[in-house]
Amino acid sequence: MKPSLKYGIFTGVYLILYFLLISLFGLQSNPIYSFFNVIILFMGIYYALLDISKGKYQLKYLDGIKTGLMTGVYATIIFTLFFGFYADNNPKFIRDLIHHAGMDVNFAILILTVGTMGAVSTMITTFLLMQYFKRKLRVTK
Repeated sequence: MKPSLKYGIFTGVYLILYFLLISLFGLQSNPIYSFFNVIILFMGIYYALLDISKGKYQLKYLDGIKTGLMTGVYATIIFTLFFGFYADNNPKFIRDLIHHAGMDVNFAILILTVGTMGAVSTMITTFLLMQYFKRKLRVTK
């Protein structure tokens, strides 16, 4: 199994577990807690990049970028699908989330926003981590 798929699935599952954990405390409708999603995503991409760099004297920069982006894409798809299922089955959650966010959006825009946030976080995290790996390892173009 490719590291991007393996760690993408793990990261998606951890994002879901984190969401369910904060749901136990009734905090899932407060958008501020989505900040920790970036930390979970960061760790998933980091371990995927660490996995492909093991045993390699040289890591190709584009291979690292591709692995990081695909890891995040898999995790984002998994979490967004779960989020859509959760939101569709909990109308009170949508009302509370819209209230905390201070805007009036429909279900489709809400799901699109979650997916977009995941995609943007993935791109930023991947490029930041590749700067770290570029210095840590001997990365080639």
